[in-house]
Amino acid sequence: WLPTGRMKALNLPAETRPVMPEESLAVDGVPLVLRYRGEKMHRIDTGMMPAMPGITPDGTRLYTADWDAGAVHGYSIGVSGLTELVGSPWATGTNPNGLAIDPNGGALWTANYGGGSLGGFSIDGAGALSGLIGSPFSSVGTPNSLAVSPRVPFIYVAGSDDGGVDGFRRSATGELTQLAGFPLADGDYPIDVEFTVDGRFLFVADNASNEIVSYSIDQSSGALTPVGSPVAASSGPTGLSATADGKWLIVSLGGSQEAGSYEINNDGTLTHIGNVAV
Repeated sequence: WLPTGRMKALNLPAETRPVMPEESLAVDGVPLVLRYRGEKMHRIDTGMMPAMPGITPDGTRLYTADWDAGAVHGYSIGVSGLTELVGSPWATGTNPNGLAIDPNGGALWTANYGGGSLGGFSIDGAGALSGLIGSPFSSVGTPNSLAVSPRVPFIYVAGSDDGGVDGFRRSATGELTQLAGFPLADGDYPIDVEFTVDGRFLFVADNASNEIVSYSIDQSSGALTPVGSPVAASSGPTGLSATADGKWLIVSLGGSQEAGSYEINNDGTLTHIGNVAV
């Protein structure tokens, strides 16, 4: 769980696991905590209000946004825990509240809620960040979170206060160009976005209307088309996380302190399975 009530499970590859299988990294308020099956193993200071963390595809580095400082902290992941990278933290913009890493591990972006922009960085071999040409990239007025497609070069942004979703095409080096037809009006308060693992569908959590909207993604243009009807998400959905097998969408429900489970159907629609207290 994150300070905003948002949730993301980040599984570590076997070669970087501190003790045994099934570890994950989580943000436990302040600061960041390395856990093994729920038990704290390692604690480090990540700033006053750490936001959504991200792990590089090879599992060797972790980055987290610092809302108060407008910065990104970076850490190497080893068997003894986390070590802050040389040069960390790096300035990104006002109130970064979301963070995403390119599937090839070569770039990183932040959703700067207070700056109406996306910060973009390249990641070098040592894990250091360097600002991309054109960064920060203008986006919807209050970008709250963002997601990077695992298959096609698209990034989508939830602009909470604006009630919109923005879309970008990313270049091979990480620079962003806004997609035609965006930003797209979406509900009252879109707070988080998530892809299916095959990159065919996008889910948007609306915190005000208590709904999750499914979209199919045009694989050439990036255009979004609603799929089915929005599904209810009880009380205050705040975060989305699709499982690696592509079968389930887990929803953090900040209003009721629960996690909701939804089956992802072949057509991108969702079927609610149930909620559990967390």
